[in-house]
Amino acid sequence: MASARAAVLAGAVLATAGCSVVPVEENTFESSPLPAITADGAMLVLAEIDEALTAADTARDPALMEQLVGGLLLQIDAARYALDAVADPDDVDPAPPVDHLDPTVFIPRFADYPQWFVGAAATQPDGPLRLEVLARDGAGAAVSPLRPAS
Repeated sequence: MASARAAVLAGAVLATAGCSVVPVEENTFESSPLPAITADGAMLVLAEIDEALTAADTARDPALMEQLVGGLLLQIDAARYALDAVADPDDVDPAPPVDHLDPTVFIPRFADYPQWFVGAAATQPDGPLRLEVLARDGAGAAVSPLRPAS
C-alpha cells in the first residue's frame, strides 16, 4: 500500500507541517536574482516533510496529514488509514518511516516574490519518484504549501 500511496503522491503538491520552524534566509534583493532557498534549507524542509508524514502514518491520522496535503490526496490517505485500521487493528505491520532518499532539489532564482522550489526523491528503496513543490510569499517568510485550487 505504501508504494501505491507514493505513486499517487508522485507529482503531488505538498508542504511541511510546522514549516515556520525551518530557518529561511531573508532575501533582501540587494543583488538579484537570488535563489528561493538555500540547498541546506531545502534539505531541512524535506526532513520536516519526512517527520510529518511519518507521524501522520504512524497515528493513521487524517488531521495530521491535512497539514501536508488537501483535497483528493487527503481523502485517499484518510481512506487508506481507515482500511489499515480494519485490516491491521493492532498495527502489527505499521507503515514504514518516510525518508527522502538521495533527493534532488531544483532551486530557481527569482527577482521578486512569490518564490518556489521543487524536491524530488523516492521515499522507499526502489520506490517511485515523489515530488514536493513548496513556496514562500515574501522575504523571511516561512515555506508554505503550494496547493492546487479546490
